[in-house]
Amino acid sequence: MATNDVVKLIIGMEIFGQRLTPGLHFQYKTPGATAGGLISQVRSQLEGSMLPCMSPDVSITDYTVEAKLPDTAASVEVAVVPPTPGTLVGAALPPQNAVVWSLHTGFKARRRRGRFYAAGATEEGTASGRLTPTELSRWLTCTGTLMSFFGQNGSNADYMLVVFSPEALTHPDGSPVTPPRPGNLISPVTTITVDDVIRSQRRRQIGRGI
Repeated sequence: MATNDVVKLIIGMEIFGQRLTPGLHFQYKTPGATAGGLISQVRSQLEGSMLPCMSPDVSITDYTVEAKLPDTAASVEVAVVPPTPGTLVGAALPPQNAVVWSLHTGFKARRRRGRFYAAGATEEGTASGRLTPTELSRWLTCTGTLMSFFGQNGSNADYMLVVFSPEALTHPDGSPVTPPRPGNLISPVTTITVDDVIRSQRRRQIGRGI
């Protein structure tokens, strides 16, 4: 791939027999940037702050990089063997519960904002449907680490965290999208906020993930 290409990094996780696939978009900053390099950098620079936020009931099982712009390159998958569990002591909340990160780019438009649904919050780390201050602090450390390396002014030379909104003018059946989304939008992430309210992901059943 080439400078300015956009990919989606999917972090494969398992919790109570369910598969989770949250993802983040990155833009390549240099000709030497690769899918394998991105996975390696995320593992070395982000895992160390993410695992302490997650219950051992949640494990990272694999990483996948999907090309988005252009979308012609084959996906790259790397298995984590053995799967790496979270290190935060405590039982995890049910799979449908998540800690939501809001990705901000300095613009108000819906296409310029993003979300990431993080699994692994513990029963002990929540009260009345909210993260305790201690657990919230852990997640803020994690997102702060992500921004320090991959944010708009981050130290990583090859990869930048972005919000990507692809063009969409018609549905697969040919009917028009309302409202239409002309053009591909790539917006560098400038800040990440963490909601202390526990949110819900899609309804799921045994063996089905998002």
